[in-house]
Amino acid sequence: MSVIKKRLTHADRVFNFLKKQKQPLTAYEILDLLRSDGITAATTVYRALDKLHQDGLIHRIESLNAWTICCGSHKNKIPVFEICNDSGDVKAVSYTHLTLPTSDLV
Repeated sequence: MSVIKKRLTHADRVFNFLKKQKQPLTAYEILDLLRSDGITAATTVYRALDKLHQDGLIHRIESLNAWTICCGSHKNKIPVFEICNDSGDVKAVSYTHLTLPTSDLV
């Protein structure tokens, strides 16, 4: 009986790499750190990030222009990222009330 190994896609490599990171990374940081794994073009990283983002596996933190792993299901919750100005640490939190209409927030 032969065992068939699934070939890792670039998106799989990027996702597995991001899961091991403690802080969000920019696309170019990901590229630099994954060059030895055969990912050598920025377009490859951007396509992988786009696929992972569409699949709901990662989040883009626009203020940092960086990417981080999704912390889990966000059913009826919006993830909000708290970013420490001193250390750069990022913490994801979810708030249910942010999905309410703005008239209900006051």
